[in-house]
Amino acid sequence: QPETMIYIFLFLGLLLSGIWSPVPEDFLHLAAGYFVYKGKVSFYIIPVMLIGAVASDMFPYMGGRIWGIRILRWRLIRRFFTRKRLHKARIFMHKHGSYTVFFGRFMMWLRPLLLLLAGAMRMKLSKYLLYVTMSAAISVPVTIFAGYLFGSQIDLVVRIISRIHYAFWILAALAVMVFVLFRKKIFKLKKGGGQNGN
Repeated sequence: QPETMIYIFLFLGLLLSGIWSPVPEDFLHLAAGYFVYKGKVSFYIIPVMLIGAVASDMFPYMGGRIWGIRILRWRLIRRFFTRKRLHKARIFMHKHGSYTVFFGRFMMWLRPLLLLLAGAMRMKLSKYLLYVTMSAAISVPVTIFAGYLFGSQIDLVVRIISRIHYAFWILAALAVMVFVLFRKKIFKLKKGGGQNGN
């Protein structure tokens, strides 16, 4: 039946978004709300999407648990996560990990990185599941209701969010480039100063 296929399609889409997908999770929740608006599915879609969202959050967490430390040792990553910063990140996650996961889940663009970091910093699974579930229990229904309420203008909503989404990644890429160039310049100045001192 078409209704069943919509449930399956959206649930699988959420799982893929957890692995890595060009379609952000939030767009799928908006789509679910739109399907409710069109009368294709009922609001029973909410618990399905909630379970799918929490299940998808397990992928970055487990990725962090298994490969997180290796990823943080990559040469490019080490420029940002030095041993000192990594130690600080461990302390921060130990003290404020629950808040980081809870509030970080609302941030569409930073969500995968923060959840991966929670796994890499060995946050307890039970604690992680508790806070991602609490966060998803708020964000998932709200986003679905937004898709339902703005069903007649869903194209405009998706277009605006898409532009914000791409603008964020462009700004993030520029920030990384500026940081790398700044670090290289500082390194050259220090090296030059050391040679002059000798």
